[in-house]
Amino acid sequence: MSVDFLAIGHIARDEFEGEPTWRLGGTALYAAATAARLGTATALVTRVGPNEKPALEQRCAQLGITLRALPSSATTTFGFRYDEGRRFMRLKARAKGISPDDVPVEWRAARAVVLGSIAHELDRTLFGTTSPRATVLVAQGYLREWSADGAIKPRSWDDAACGAVTATRRDFSGAFIRGCFGSNSHGCR
Repeated sequence: MSVDFLAIGHIARDEFEGEPTWRLGGTALYAAATAARLGTATALVTRVGPNEKPALEQRCAQLGITLRALPSSATTTFGFRYDEGRRFMRLKARAKGISPDDVPVEWRAARAVVLGSIAHELDRTLFGTTSPRATVLVAQGYLREWSADGAIKPRSWDDAACGAVTATRRDFSGAFIRGCFGSNSHGCR
């Protein structure tokens, strides 16, 4: 089965303080939902725990998203708390990562791909394994880190140039890459 739009990344179980229920979230799910609502043949590759899998399957079926739900003992889960207008996040659980072997070969030829990380879950070897006309690497998951208790805080994206070069090499000339990222100053190949 071929798809035009492929989203890869963890879905999230979002829990909000004071609310008795949780919500599905995550960049990959939101990107897939948007593409599907626009009438595009869409697929989602994610990891999900057994408690959230039925809700994800139902949501994807409603939207017409072809789902590859990789097994996990837990779904990546974030707790949200708001205090005086400020948002505080805590990583409560994290699913196993996603590698190239997790993505069906026939889906790698999608016309557009969103690599939507929320918690550093995309194996670096995944970058550059698809052959779309457009690849978007969403930085959200690479711009946060968490402490031992799960408290989320901002993080510098130290290896951004390496990932960006890999993701854009097919689309831009070498002059563009050198101009934006320097001439291999980060040890990228």
